[in-house]
Amino acid sequence: MNKNEIIDQLENLRTHCKDFMGPDSDEIWQQDVEALDYAINLVNDCRCSLLHRFNEGDKVKIKQDLVVGEYYDGLLFSARMESYRGKELTIAVSSSGEYLLHNLPYLFNDEMLEPAE
Repeated sequence: MNKNEIIDQLENLRTHCKDFMGPDSDEIWQQDVEALDYAINLVNDCRCSLLHRFNEGDKVKIKQDLVVGEYYDGLLFSARMESYRGKELTIAVSSSGEYLLHNLPYLFNDEMLEPAE
């Protein structure tokens, strides 16, 4: 599960809790909503490696189905990157869910990569 998926799930849970809130409802639902708001903000602001799929030294494969000109979690998959689809490489640098692969000058992210087999 990546960072965006975690946030989506927390937001869905928050909506579910709000559905139980009413004029006669327990204060616990309001506290749950407040706690979920806090958690969503923490995850959104987090730069920790626990929220990312890969680390330096991991073998990864560039997804075969990436489309030139499309953005993946904010990163453009350019025509110059196209020839690397399906290639297995090693992560050289990992920072905030974005990765530089050995011998490539392009930036990738969790949405563009999968574990190598």
